[in-house]
Order: sequence, then structure tokens, then C-alpha cells
Amino acid sequence: MAPKTEDGKVKSKKTTQANKKMKPAAAKKSTKKSAAPKSNAKKNKRKMKPAADPNAPKKPLSGFMKFSQEHRAIIKEENPDLSFGGIGKKLGDMWRALSADEKAAYKPVKSVVDMPIAAVESLAPAIVA
Repeated sequence: MAPKTEDGKVKSKKTTQANKKMKPAAAKKSTKKSAAPKSNAKKNKRKMKPAADPNAPKKPLSGFMKFSQEHRAIIKEENPDLSFGGIGKKLGDMWRALSADEKAAYKPVKSVVDMPIAAVESLAPAIVA
């Protein structure tokens, strides 16, 4: 039968085993040894990425980013106590509520370089000729 406490309650095995294993704090000694530094003769070296060209063309803003640039100031005025994350949540909710037609107004416009030649000619026939 399991040992009982002074109150007459039965002690669990886990409690009694844990009490037997416990030692006073002063009697404990550190048995851990410091790990010796490993010397790797062959270290894996990563290839460095070439530096990005600062004059390279930037990607166009996504539709959501254009939308958020336009509406962030409006939301700040209406809710000055909102945190940065709160404003972002509100912008996301507003974006999700827009219909596909309304989102199309914020869609990035393709540059002339990305367009087929026929489309460019229809935009500006004088430039191509």
C-alpha cells in the first residue's frame, strides 16, 4: 500500500520518488563538463550573392500597396489611436471587402516594355513610326 501523509491522504508514487531524489542545494555539484570546441578543417562556405544593382528598375507596386497608400492617411485621421498593426488589419479588411471591379482600378499597369508591339502601336502610333 502507498505511504500516507499526516492528514491520512495517500501520497502518489511520483511524489515520494521525487522527494527521495531531491538533495539539498548546497550538496549539489555540477557534473557537466564544458564542451571542447570542435575544429572543422573544412567549413561550409556559402557563396556570396552579387550586390544588387542600385540602378536596376523596381517592380511596380501591387494593387493592395497602392490601395493602402491611398487609404492609410484616411484611416489614421478617423482612428488616431490605432496602432500600426491595427491600421494594417483595417486596410486588409477593407481590401477584402472590395469587389473584383474595384480592385482592378488598383492593378499595376504594365509598362510599354512588357506589352506586345501591336498594343504599343495602338497606344502611340506616332512614337513607333
